Amino acid sequence: VAEGCLICEQRAARPPVALGPFRVYRCAGCGFRWVDRDDLARAGSDASFQDYPHNAFLRRHFEAMKPLYRRGLQQRVARALPGADLAHCAFLDVGCANGEYLWAAKALGFGAVTGVEVDAVAAAHARTFGPVGTDLGALVQASFDVVQVKNVVACLRDFRAFLLACVALAKPGGAVFVDAPNEDSLAAVLRRRRPGGRRRGS
Repeated sequence: VAEGCLICEQRAARPPVALGPFRVYRCAGCGFRWVDRDDLARAGSDASFQDYPHNAFLRRHFEAMKPLYRRGLQQRVARALPGADLAHCAFLDVGCANGEYLWAAKALGFGAVTGVEVDAVAAAHARTFGPVGTDLGALVQASFDVVQVKNVVACLRDFRAFLLACVALAKPGGAVFVDAPNEDSLAAVLRRRRPGGRRRGS
């Protein structure tokens, strides 16, 4: 096994299951699933993130989901930056997909919004709301009041270095929001069991 379980640290895993170009392991102890991170560095793996099916799903449901995007971001910002004048604040969404949270940040009154997205199709949609690039290194350090990293770290070979780079982009006293998907959570299980619910890997 290329990596042991990040949860219980057992080295034993069930034989991997192929998911596109990636090998997905499941811990024989606690059931946690993970991708062999060496696969993420293989030539050609980037192609699997182009015209990404999940981003297409988000585009189809964007209008219906707008209130949830705005409310969720508003609650986080209120806790992290209480009383801040958002007109003088900058928001960065790393892995911004089609710009759903760029839209939400603008709707909340952020003075500047910026995105980072490797899916060229999604990035083209996101640019409707603000500038979107593909390289964190092109951004100026300590220039954002809020840095959001949503459902990205599971797709990275060296997520520690990536998160350090994201933290460096936040201003002193700024906030970094990090989310990681949990496909074994109760919410995810119930979503898949709903009629028409998304299946794993969709």
